[in-house]
Amino acid sequence: MKDLDKVISDINEVTKLDILTNTRKTDYVEARAILIYIMRNEFLYTVHQIASELTKRGFKYTHSSVVLTLQKFDMYLATSPIMRVWYNKLYIVDERSNEQEKETKIRYIKNKIPHFSLEELEKLNDVVREIYEESIIRNTEVEYELC
Repeated sequence: MKDLDKVISDINEVTKLDILTNTRKTDYVEARAILIYIMRNEFLYTVHQIASELTKRGFKYTHSSVVLTLQKFDMYLATSPIMRVWYNKLYIVDERSNEQEKETKIRYIKNKIPHFSLEELEKLNDVVREIYEESIIRNTEVEYELC
């Protein structure tokens, strides 16, 4: 996993911005949103840790600003073509192995589960059970073919 300073450097390089510059210009806000999203979902930082890390690097940010940025992330991504380009270069299209990708997806799902209602968890349970059973069948068929 990349370290945080490397991620900041990569974002600066791709966006051609210094994302820790104290400005509210849209490009900077969106580039910082990518950083905050990665910090939360890749590094699993709490909102307080994210605010603290940004502040340590000279950009004053509060935990409530982090929460707001995370809430708006999907909207930014949906409405900003340039942000989608940056995001794809930085987060989706990288050099992670399949195992790293799998671990990232597991962490992402685990982070979302506490927010589900009991009804939503029951639906998720049904989907997971179905996918698991299909996987078992598929793996059994592969093993049988190898024999």
